[in-house]
Amino acid sequence: MAPFHSLMVKGGKLVKGVAKGEQVGHTLAADPRPVDVELTLGGQRYCWRFGGTIQYVAQKKYLARDAAAPEACP
Repeated sequence: MAPFHSLMVKGGKLVKGVAKGEQVGHTLAADPRPVDVELTLGGQRYCWRFGGTIQYVAQKKYLARDAAAPEACP
């Protein structure tokens, strides 16, 4: 099962994802910042680094807004 329950992408404006489970590669026991995500759709690869303005609540929530785009995919 994929870790994302929902994923919304609006070109150049918004990336929003809700994920949970071991496949995410992070826990919320400690602040995971930055969070890097790579999405492959067909032959196209997209990368994001979630940082910027952070709201973090241990064991409950990591919310990142206004993050700068990464210079390149890892």
